[in-house]
Amino acid sequence: MWNKTSSVFIISILLLSVACKSRKDKIVAPVVVKPTIDTVGVSVITAESILKQTVTDWTYFSSKIDMYYKSGSDSKSFDAAIRMYKDSIIWMSVSLFGIEGARILVNKDSVVILNKLERNYMVYKMADLKRITSVDLQIAQLQRLILARPLFNLKEYQLGEQTTQNLKINNLQSPYLTEHFYLSNVLTILQTMIKDQVNNNIFTADYTNYSVINGYNFPLNTMLKAKNEKQEMLVTMDFKDTEFNAPVNFPFNIPQSYAKVK
Repeated sequence: MWNKTSSVFIISILLLSVACKSRKDKIVAPVVVKPTIDTVGVSVITAESILKQTVTDWTYFSSKIDMYYKSGSDSKSFDAAIRMYKDSIIWMSVSLFGIEGARILVNKDSVVILNKLERNYMVYKMADLKRITSVDLQIAQLQRLILARPLFNLKEYQLGEQTTQNLKINNLQSPYLTEHFYLSNVLTILQTMIKDQVNNNIFTADYTNYSVINGYNFPLNTMLKAKNEKQEMLVTMDFKDTEFNAPVNFPFNIPQSYAKVK
């Protein structure tokens, strides 16, 4: 049931993070409110001066997720739990039909996937993941992608098109062009796009159904798309029971009987 294809899917979710329908058991949260933006005394209006108050600090994050994956004729539905410690750890437990099938631990150097059904495990260096997903991101940027935040420091962005409805900022670090599209009235990210301008590989993350959770603006629904010359991959993520800054642990142990898959 769990194989290397499933592992690529899991990594793609972590790297690549049409809204899903809202679940009836969601707690109705306050309407997202635009932060107060103070540009008095600022001679040049920049992405940082407009958006710096939208990036609120955090330490822990946890949530449950309903996931759907599709690539070509292959499709899968998963239940997952995710936990994160800022800039350091992403932990996931993934289940099929209520049975835990895999546990994943991502740190600054590597991704380890524990296949509990097949009793084996895989280890990927962060440098290896670019060859799977065509996106070059570090763990801090993966976390920001999941949380619908700018991938880089706001100082590194240029202001793009601005209208009464939308605001765009962009970052060009050759060969990658990263763009974030904001909803102007509340300054939440509607879409993140990463484009490899050499081979035209494109990844997009679309965020919808924002809600205020523990004081943080967070999208309860995310749709991820990755497209290259050979295939297109789609992942939808429906979050529930989400918490910010509630301390969590990251249980992960590889039994000696498990074989390493190369």
